[in-house]
Amino acid sequence: VFVDNLEKGINKYENTETSIRCSNILNLIKNPETINRRNEIAILKSPYRYNEDIIHYIIIITPKENTDINFIKTLISDFNIKNFSNEIIEINAMMLGLDHHLIIIKTFENKYKSSYYYNMLFSNKEVLKELNKTPFIKLIISEENFLEFYKHKDIEGYTIFYNNKYIEKN
Repeated sequence: VFVDNLEKGINKYENTETSIRCSNILNLIKNPETINRRNEIAILKSPYRYNEDIIHYIIIITPKENTDINFIKTLISDFNIKNFSNEIIEINAMMLGLDHHLIIIKTFENKYKSSYYYNMLFSNKEVLKELNKTPFIKLIISEENFLEFYKHKDIEGYTIFYNNKYIEKN
């Protein structure tokens, strides 16, 4: 009955706010995953999900000023050649907003493989020497969380999630 009334409302009040609202409610009923996701975000107070068995990246966030992003990428590439020559590891750099560089190192099969790489990379003296010239943030992030993180440029929110989920679980 409720669904029928929503459909009637869509037709009766066509091209009005009421029609749009009826349509939105009907879509939520037909696709409950949207409601489930909204409920999950509300309960967890975070748009991020912890799933260690999916594809992960490592990201490094550095200030735009005084960072030689190409040199850092070269150092990481050299590190990969020495330590992970049998692996296919991509290194990308892009802007994160106007003030930060974002280096993405990917693709790792799961959280454990990314953690292993992360620990080795950030114990490398050459890489750390260059990164330590400016304040930087280093994080492990799943592919699905990266999409949300980058869309909102949510350094603070993801860092809190990371500290709660990844640091305590390592």
